[in-house]
Amino acid sequence: TVERSLENIKIALKTWMESEDFILWKIEFTWQMREFKNDLLKHFDFEEDSGFFDHFPKSRSNSGTYGKKMRTEHKQLAKDLEKILSKLKKIRDIRNPALKKIEVDILHLISEITKHEDREMGVINSIYH
Repeated sequence: TVERSLENIKIALKTWMESEDFILWKIEFTWQMREFKNDLLKHFDFEEDSGFFDHFPKSRSNSGTYGKKMRTEHKQLAKDLEKILSKLKKIRDIRNPALKKIEVDILHLISEITKHEDREMGVINSIYH
C-alpha cells in the first residue's frame, strides 16, 4: 500500500546518517524511491482510469469536480517526487548540505501524499455514510 511504502521511506531516511557507505545507501534509496514512484503512478492510474472519480460529487464552486482537483494533485505530487529524485542523484557526499534539504523535501512530500489520500477517503466516506 501507499501508506506502507511511505513508512518504509521514512525508515530508510533515518539510516543515511548511520550508513558506512553513503554511495551504496544512496543507490539503494534511489531504487526504493523509484519503485515507490512507479507504485504511486500505478495507484494514480487506477484512480484516474477506473472510474473511481466518477463517484465523487460535483463541486459547488466553479473549479470543477473533486476528481479534477485530485488529478491535478496527482500531477503535482508526481512532479515533486521527480524533482526530489533528480536532486538526490546529484548528491555524491554525505556532507553535502543539500542532503538535509532533500530529507525535508521528502518528508514534506510524504505529508502531502498522506493529506491527499485522506482527502480522497474523506470524500468517499461522505458519499457512502
